[in-house]
Amino acid sequence: MSDELTCRQAFDRLEEYLDRELSAEETARVRAHLRICVQCTREFRFERLVLEALRDKVNRIRAPDGFQDRIVAALESAE
Repeated sequence: MSDELTCRQAFDRLEEYLDRELSAEETARVRAHLRICVQCTREFRFERLVLEALRDKVNRIRAPDGFQDRIVAALESAE
């Protein structure tokens, strides 16, 4: 198998690449593809912006006080 990724292969790995879930070898392969492919680099930048925006929103959401305790109690009573 060639070390170079196709656009489809790179695209399929972008989420894991952004989440740093790829092996060092796969990370290097995606990075190499992004250096030479303008279209995939655009897609990567877009996905990164969306992910950062989502993470920012999630970090601002807080559960109400006692919420976790109520969930645990409900689960325990359902057993």
